[in-house]
Amino acid sequence: MVVKCPNCFSPRVSKCEDTNIKWQCDKCKCKFNHGAFDINAEMEKVEQLTIEKIERERERTEQFERAIKEAKEQFERERTEQFERERKERLEREKREKEREKIEKERERKERLERNRIKIEERERERIKRNERIRRENERNRIKSDKREREKSEEKRIKRNERIRKANERNSIKREKRERERERNVMTIDEYYRSIGYGSTGKSKVWSAIIIPILLVICIILILMFYGGGM
Repeated sequence: MVVKCPNCFSPRVSKCEDTNIKWQCDKCKCKFNHGAFDINAEMEKVEQLTIEKIERERERTEQFERAIKEAKEQFERERTEQFERERKERLEREKREKEREKIEKERERKERLERNRIKIEERERERIKRNERIRRENERNRIKSDKREREKSEEKRIKRNERIRKANERNSIKREKRERERERNVMTIDEYYRSIGYGSTGKSKVWSAIIIPILLVICIILILMFYGGGM
């Protein structure tokens, strides 16, 4: 039987001088009255306490690990939820941004179409005005040109008529003058031949002098017509 200190389990114990207490530990100086006990039982008790302590440590460790795991899972879940919320918010924001951009592009497109329509209408009005101005200018030029042509034609007609009148007057004067000269110079053939020394028998000579040149002229004309037609 070995007596050990119940506090520090040291076998170095001695009898206490106090009458009410039996033992005193030489190591930790504690006093106790439990008397002698078996070391094997104490060892079992110590092992049991150690096992219980280890079990408590294990349970505490497991509890701590479970707490850490739960905290980690909670953190991951919250982070996942936050990420999901942020993703949804980002998608919603991007969707709203796209819708806004789409609306803005549609508005810009309509404004551009409206500006182009206004420009086209202005160009069309300008073209109509320009064509109308050109038409009026061409009409004025045509009227002026027709007027100039008429004036020129009238001047030409007047000048031509004046030339014809003057020519007719000159021809009339010349014709009257020739008529007067012819009336002055008219004589019979007999008078002509008598004036040049022929007698009354000069008629045959006169006719031969007239007919022979006429026949020669006719022959020359026929020869020219023949050779001209052959060529």
